[in-house]
Amino acid sequence: MAFIETQPSVRFSLRSLNISAPLDGLPTSCAARQGDAIIFAHGFLGSAYDCAHICEALASDGFLVCAPEMPESLAASYKPPESGITREEIIAASRELFGSQARRWGIFGHSAGAGSAPYQRGSFPLGRLGLCGYRGGVETSDPVFLIASDGDGCNRFQQFSLRQILAAEARAGTKTKLFRSLDDAYATPRANANPRRGAFIFSAPEASERSELERARDDLRAQRLLTRGARGAVAVASEEPLAAPSSPPLPCHTSFLWSASNNALVSLLAPLLPLAQALGLFVLDFDVFLRNRDSEATAARTAPAVRRFFLVGSGR
Repeated sequence: MAFIETQPSVRFSLRSLNISAPLDGLPTSCAARQGDAIIFAHGFLGSAYDCAHICEALASDGFLVCAPEMPESLAASYKPPESGITREEIIAASRELFGSQARRWGIFGHSAGAGSAPYQRGSFPLGRLGLCGYRGGVETSDPVFLIASDGDGCNRFQQFSLRQILAAEARAGTKTKLFRSLDDAYATPRANANPRRGAFIFSAPEASERSELERARDDLRAQRLLTRGARGAVAVASEEPLAAPSSPPLPCHTSFLWSASNNALVSLLAPLLPLAQALGLFVLDFDVFLRNRDSEATAARTAPAVRRFFLVGSGR
């Protein structure tokens, strides 16, 4: 990679070997069915390593895991064809590489990759999971799990907050279970005991204490605007990030990335941050991450829920 020189590209091939555990690099639990595979789609200016911690955890569960580099990556390890190439084409080609080894697929992504995951063409029966980037309007029979944060500074670029989108979809007949805690998400391995569509939003205590009247008012407003949006509605600013003084800071946009990726970004971008701030440039919450340094804390809460979601899909 261009900015993580110490992280080589590695391809693992696991066969039925008569080796006793523990052995570094082999799955610690083959809870996933043989042939179940997961694709990770990174975000704009990201890298294939952005969620390496989650990819590694899924591989330890027995999944085949693929993390292709998208054309907008900072790594720029290949030159895209002059005719151009799309994320959809890269994901489709990645699936073809596995051939008959992969029998069923799931997909997850962060930021722009969270846009790729829910909307990607084809079947992903293990599930589609988006971290910080759902735009709404997904019509699929595949399981869906969405994770977002009120502390995500990129929310400002969305017309509606995830709460508003889910409320509008529910009124239209597509219901999503909003988990109160990540520990509750897909906590039982029985597929029929879990929702087909689930979501969790990191929020400060104040966000859950608003009156039902306020919530109903906001939901109705979002529904009206989404309906008008089909005819060219005016964009509406989403909710401001919330934070309670007595609680830990909410995860920002880059909090969900692997700590080593964020550390590499720190070494690369920190010297440029004062100039970017002086020019009033938005730096994808990198400045917020520098204050909070919460990658590992966020991963400790997020990664187990991601694993449970795909393991439930694998057990279907």
